[in-house]
Amino acid sequence: MATIASIQKLLSRDDCEKILKRSLDSPAQLISYKITKFSDDVAGFLGDHLYLTIKFTNGNVTTQTAFFMKTLPQFNLNQLDYVEESGVFKKEVLLYQNLLSELLKTSRFGPRCYFVKDNCIVLEDLKVKGFGMLPRLGYMSEKYCLGMLKTLAKFHASSLIYEKKRGVRIDEKFPEEIKESCFSFTEGAPRQKWCVSTTKCITDVIKLLVQDPNRDEICDKLRRFVFEDMPVLIKPSERFRNVLTHDDLWCNNMLFNDRAECVFVDFQMSRYTPPAVDFLLALYVNLEPSYVETNLGRYVDFYYSSLEQELEKNNLDNSELPKTEFLKTLQHYKLMALTEVVMYGTHVYISEDLANQIVADFNNYNEFSFINRSKFAIKEIRDNPQYRDRLAGVVAVLVKTLAHK
Repeated sequence: MATIASIQKLLSRDDCEKILKRSLDSPAQLISYKITKFSDDVAGFLGDHLYLTIKFTNGNVTTQTAFFMKTLPQFNLNQLDYVEESGVFKKEVLLYQNLLSELLKTSRFGPRCYFVKDNCIVLEDLKVKGFGMLPRLGYMSEKYCLGMLKTLAKFHASSLIYEKKRGVRIDEKFPEEIKESCFSFTEGAPRQKWCVSTTKCITDVIKLLVQDPNRDEICDKLRRFVFEDMPVLIKPSERFRNVLTHDDLWCNNMLFNDRAECVFVDFQMSRYTPPAVDFLLALYVNLEPSYVETNLGRYVDFYYSSLEQELEKNNLDNSELPKTEFLKTLQHYKLMALTEVVMYGTHVYISEDLANQIVADFNNYNEFSFINRSKFAIKEIRDNPQYRDRLAGVVAVLVKTLAHK
């Protein structure tokens, strides 16, 4: 297991000189650098978060600057095995190196990346620019929701603009960067075991929380949908326009400033699908589900208007993604988005204490992720009213949608 001393070796002096040069407008002389832990709490589940501080001289002035580092797990070897086998970190390295670097030239939806190597990604430190996470366990307010949707429109528009101006399809030019990393249907693969365990967890939660005489039939529908329909839906659509989608837009994967301007982080689950999947997932995982149902039309109008504005800035119009097509995809992908929301919700709604306990212990981590998530979720439902209420809200909408399938 890594120590504070050993993590200094993640970057060389030459690496830090490259980072410094890329981040400054004028020449500077590196004096020293130091890598420290970002936090002792769990911030990300698929990598470690560290701080890089570089001390340098610029002219006659000595100063320092900080960067955010995302690395392969350094302090938990059990996580490391999973992350390496699943390829999620490698995928994000490729994304920042090849695709996101291009899309970010069009619009600011994510952090600037200054350096990548196989085991780490060095990004700008958005904290010093006033950006931070929202409270993890509360519903997102209207102010921040609109900020999130505005950035989502920028993110999706960047793909449409890139493809139009370059005359290419992202999935053809960047096949490794958009390779599926959330779901696997290959027997024995880590994300296949995750999928089986998580689907079983949802059906157990439905049986516990839903008072419906048809709930066994609903659970059967869910299983068929996950293992028969999802393998098709997660692939690029042959019918609708695709963009690079994030697919993991819960509150810890976005940062806000006081003006509710939003930046997305953690792109390792990205895929190439219609933007409706991101739109629905982001709303249902972060807002009270019944509120989303009531206000969906208003959010559609705001998002689509923001998308049009981004296209117009680049001399394009909404024929790149007609609103009629977007509305059709909202219906086509609703069940997929809700399924993912509940799958993710069984994890991201848990308390900070339980999250730390799971990651810190190999047996807990392995059982929760791949064997028996239900054991943890059912106990958390009984012990943690906030978890029960958040999960019950999204489960209710999922069950209603499955019942009409």
